[in-house]
Amino acid sequence: MKRILLSIYLVKQRAKHYYVRVITLAKRTLYTIALVFLISVYANANSATILVGAGASFPNTVFNAWFDHYHQKTGVTVNYSAIGSGGGIRHISNKSVDFAATDAFLSDDELARIDGKISHIPVSVGGVVVAFNVPGIKTLKLSGATIARIFRGQIAHWNHIDIEAENPGIKLPKLPITPIHRSDSSGTTHIFTEYLSNSDKTWARKMGNGRSIKWFGGVRARGNSGMLAALKRTKGGIAYLELSHMQKKLGVVQVKNNSGHYIAPTVESISLAADVDFPEDGRLSLTDTTAEFGYPITGISWLLVYEDQSYSNRFKVRADATHKLITWLLSDEAQVMAPKLGYGKLPKSGIRISRKILSNVHYANQNLKQVEY
Repeated sequence: MKRILLSIYLVKQRAKHYYVRVITLAKRTLYTIALVFLISVYANANSATILVGAGASFPNTVFNAWFDHYHQKTGVTVNYSAIGSGGGIRHISNKSVDFAATDAFLSDDELARIDGKISHIPVSVGGVVVAFNVPGIKTLKLSGATIARIFRGQIAHWNHIDIEAENPGIKLPKLPITPIHRSDSSGTTHIFTEYLSNSDKTWARKMGNGRSIKWFGGVRARGNSGMLAALKRTKGGIAYLELSHMQKKLGVVQVKNNSGHYIAPTVESISLAADVDFPEDGRLSLTDTTAEFGYPITGISWLLVYEDQSYSNRFKVRADATHKLITWLLSDEAQVMAPKLGYGKLPKSGIRISRKILSNVHYANQNLKQVEY
């Protein structure tokens, strides 16, 4: 009788599991269909009133504000889908969008595999927060090595001796730790794992860094919003997510930086981390910053555009519209909005390099329409 009851229970659990998988796949399929529809309708239209972009969820909060303001200012609608950096790179590689966004720049090898020269244009600076859900505790101090051991499953309870050593005077509960990580290809994951690789040799050797890695157990979630939702419902959970997605009820980790200081993620500490000289191609890493009081898990969001905008029978009017949009994103009017939304402004060096890269974007042998904001 017990075996029969056990069999019935297992059948029910499997049915429930497959039901959840089917619903999840259905939602993702509908989301993809919607994006493809937008691309097919607008990407090659002889119109500059609608632009289509896709990619990173990391800058989505500031993008939403920017694109809404830009629509009110110019009448141009920007339909941006925050599907993750990997998805954005896929769409720009297929030449099916006006621009993509990523928080992890493409390597020389990745660029060489794309048909056409891609430009990286830095547009915003953000911080990856290590957040946790432990009732009664709002702040903890953790080094990169300790965070790495937590996400590798070596530190399994919140009252572990290593966490207590960095947080004297705080009474930590014997509560299991549940690491939460991204299931999709993500620039946020790249920034986070790059910091852990810089901080812990074992992590660098066994786990590595990238937009998508093979995680050790834990809970999977899609996008920054999914990470936030998973963390809120997981007592004892720990997750990494973009600063603008943080909520007051969750705990925040002060992360140990390269100078030995434990730094809270704020607009000010993120901006300090980004106040460096940008290279000519715009590609650089801000993780593990050498700035004494800079937040060490800081990253850049780039727009990816083709240097030659005449791809896929694209109309010049769309190329001009894309160029004008990016020009505005680099203006004082746009950049001043970022700190109010939890992002840092690009430093002067970043603005100068971004404008220089944008000046090389053209349409066949023609220059694109210049505009001042």
